[in-house]
Amino acid sequence: MATGCFVHPLGHATTGRVPSSAELPLLCPRHARSRPAAQLLPLTTSLRDRNRRLEHCRNDATRHRGVLLTTLDDQERIAALHRDVPALERLWSKEFIVNAPNNEVVAGRRAVLDTFVVSGVINFSRFDRRIELVREDGEYVIVMGLETIQPISDAPGAGLAAGRTIERRFTNVWNSEDGTWRLFVRHANLIPNRTFGPAAIG
Repeated sequence: MATGCFVHPLGHATTGRVPSSAELPLLCPRHARSRPAAQLLPLTTSLRDRNRRLEHCRNDATRHRGVLLTTLDDQERIAALHRDVPALERLWSKEFIVNAPNNEVVAGRRAVLDTFVVSGVINFSRFDRRIELVREDGEYVIVMGLETIQPISDAPGAGLAAGRTIERRFTNVWNSEDGTWRLFVRHANLIPNRTFGPAAIG
């Protein structure tokens, strides 16, 4: 019996017997025009259902990561509010970089802790965060929105005065590393004329 290469209905090349002329419409794309519609419909429907299931799985995974990252982002906010160094060390990447409201860029988790937490710049009685956007881009997830803070102590270099309520825009970029998500890059800037309470320092 003659053998050759023919096309599987799902598109895979398979070696076997040479199909008969009656089988060609089912196996070879060159003969697809001669396939009866009733024979094409099950295959088309099967592929459409598979693609729909894959898209549903992708959407579920995206939603799951969105919930996870908003939860982690809120944990980071609470840790900053309470100046919880062990929690911040767990949530911040070792390569953490901050572009801060005091117009200073600080690189490295240890340097950020020393500059803002240990020094007392981060020392708030109130720290609220309203997330307005979460977007995934490969190994990164971007979180953007509005923060409202009320400092306990003065930090003139950062534009903070005790008792003033301050609003600022923020961007947090989370990175997938070592099997978990960590805050990798952060930017925050004060919103002009959006401070409430005692007059500004200086």
